[in-house]
Amino acid sequence: MGIILFRLARAVAEAAALEREAESSAPDKRRKKDLYALAGFVFGLVLLLIVMEQVSQKSMLLLVSMVCVIVPTGWIVLRNQKKAVKEEVSLYKGKILAQKMEICLFLSAGLFGNSVSHTPVKQLLEQSMHWSAQQSIGILFLFIILFVTLMAFLGVHQIIVIPLILTSLNFAEMPNITEVSVAFMCIFTWMLSSSVSPLNAMNIIISQCVQKNGLTVAFRWNGAYFISVTGMAFLYVYILN
Repeated sequence: MGIILFRLARAVAEAAALEREAESSAPDKRRKKDLYALAGFVFGLVLLLIVMEQVSQKSMLLLVSMVCVIVPTGWIVLRNQKKAVKEEVSLYKGKILAQKMEICLFLSAGLFGNSVSHTPVKQLLEQSMHWSAQQSIGILFLFIILFVTLMAFLGVHQIIVIPLILTSLNFAEMPNITEVSVAFMCIFTWMLSSSVSPLNAMNIIISQCVQKNGLTVAFRWNGAYFISVTGMAFLYVYILN
């Protein structure tokens, strides 16, 4: 849908193609080789994780953490690139310090969500979601979208709101709604609310790059995209259910 809506005009595309052709008259084979190697490495890691999960039956979070330690260690031993590793570690430490606010948000999200779950807000949310689920799965999906997006506009991160929604659902009382459809609702809503919220870091970065406010980028420029993919998401939820 994005490719269809955001495609370049034909004249612009042809001019860009001619410019690329002029620049790549002498193609860099080494660069292509590096790109192929990188793609193979990424797919190899994904395949490794899938195999490890099937064999060990361990948590994916644990397996990812293990791979994050094993792969760099193996790279150091095989390539003997200690200097490069020191530079990466130094760079990583600098990034950690620069992103301390985001780290604190993710670490404290569970605590905040647990605190909210013991307030009347949780009871009101449970009642609203139970009523929505009794009407139809479309009404429930619409409620989740509106609630998460409203919270995102108020600055409450999705990592806090989505677990609150999941813990408010009682699937025993909703026999007509499957767990996988609710999982998709939450994933899609996270993406949608992140894209349209002017307080989201991604939206702020994009707005700064194009020198426009977040509402213009999210609604005026990307409005047709969000409407179309949301309509497709509703259809997909009914298919999943």
